[in-house]
Amino acid sequence: MKKYTLPLCGLAISLGMVSSAMAAPVTGSQTISGTLTAPTCTVSMPADFNMPNTTVSLINSKVSTGLIQNSAITVGTISILNCGNQVISASAVNSAGISTTNSLMGRFKYDNAPGSVWTEEPLAFRLKTFDKTGASKDFGLGGSNHPGIQDGDTLSLAFYKGPASTVASKFIGNYSSDVTFTLNYS
Repeated sequence: MKKYTLPLCGLAISLGMVSSAMAAPVTGSQTISGTLTAPTCTVSMPADFNMPNTTVSLINSKVSTGLIQNSAITVGTISILNCGNQVISASAVNSAGISTTNSLMGRFKYDNAPGSVWTEEPLAFRLKTFDKTGASKDFGLGGSNHPGIQDGDTLSLAFYKGPASTVASKFIGNYSSDVTFTLNYS
């Protein structure tokens, strides 16, 4: 009988090993996720600008619609960040309106002469950009054109005598204008 005991014992141990190897596998999962974002293209235009003081005699000394200052006045620098190779252009709309004869010429609102007529106004302006080579582009202040702009371009203002032959007293005092830029990306 001893002959048969050992094989049964060995068989019992083998069966125990086989049964543990056949246990069901444990399953589970892990989710791996993230967010891929593109850098935000940012264009900053110069903000507030105070015009240099001028006098009635200086305005009256200029020829019709001539420059009051000898050259354009720097308003500030255009900053463009994270825009890659996008071509960016801008249009400008002047809150006070534009000349009735030249869409590049912007008007001012006068505190003491609300609702004034263009032909009576003593002052006007044009906005331009100058690139790093010195080349300039004009903004049509009625939103009609869209000059291309680049990082580092200078935004400048050319200050002109308006169409009035002389300065009427109602125009003496504060004047202002708000220009809204619309940027286009492609």
